[in-house]
Amino acid sequence: MGYFDYQTFLIKEGLTADELSTYQIKAQEGINAGETWNPTGYACNNAVRAYLYYKEYDKILFPETKTNEAENFRYGSGLTGPNDDTVLKGEISWDGTADKMYNDFTGSGNDLSGDFTEVTKGTTETWKKYFERLQKEADKGSIIVGVIHSSLRTSSRGHVVALMPKSLCSGTRLVFNNWQGEKEVELPCSIEAGAAEKLIKWFSQSKDETNYYKWFKYEK
Repeated sequence: MGYFDYQTFLIKEGLTADELSTYQIKAQEGINAGETWNPTGYACNNAVRAYLYYKEYDKILFPETKTNEAENFRYGSGLTGPNDDTVLKGEISWDGTADKMYNDFTGSGNDLSGDFTEVTKGTTETWKKYFERLQKEADKGSIIVGVIHSSLRTSSRGHVVALMPKSLCSGTRLVFNNWQGEKEVELPCSIEAGAAEKLIKWFSQSKDETNYYKWFKYEK
């Protein structure tokens, strides 16, 4: 039935306005932190790990930092929390790049399966329905991380995003037409912290790469 359209609630989404505002604030804090750690380069890994930390106070997506290395700062040691040291050690293989996150998520590196479950596309499920399902999970407040390895891209770097409730996205939603044999496949809303883009926006990776992303739901 959905919620009544009062200020406190949002129709067809399982989040109150206050809850939605919290997601937006924590996402922006994560984006800002990621840019601070690596302001002149790619910050997708830092933004996603900082978002999860700010939202859930979970350090799992930080790398296994090396306390005596100056490089730690670029991967999160500059972040301080209410009950944490300045070096936040997590469970991602050093040095915490998107490629290392991909390896750990997919089981070829450190094991993250106790905290994340892969959300796979059903054998008979269309891409349209699959992305709709991912978006609905995000709309209800689930934290879902999408990651791709550089070997599956034209770029020399991997990439990682976190899905967000669609109410937080602005602008024109990306729609793939005549993609993977389907028409009008709508892409979900995500935290994007690539080179020049550090914001909440509609997922906008290339057609050639999107089907190689793997998606993982945070289960804590």
